Amino acid sequence: KLYALKGDIVARGVKSVLGFDMPAFEKRRFQHGATSVDSLRENIPAREGQLRKKFLELYS
Repeated sequence: KLYALKGDIVARGVKSVLGFDMPAFEKRRFQHGATSVDSLRENIPAREGQLRKKFLELYS
């Protein structure tokens, strides 16, 4: 709810100051839409523990 309210307030401010409509989109995680679902499932483990383990293998 807060995210939607903030988006509405910013959109109204842009409209009043600049005179054009700014779209306010529904909140989504970055991962949604960044790649296909199949690619996401193929490259990112479904379980958080597996993801943490892979991250540590790569970056520790």
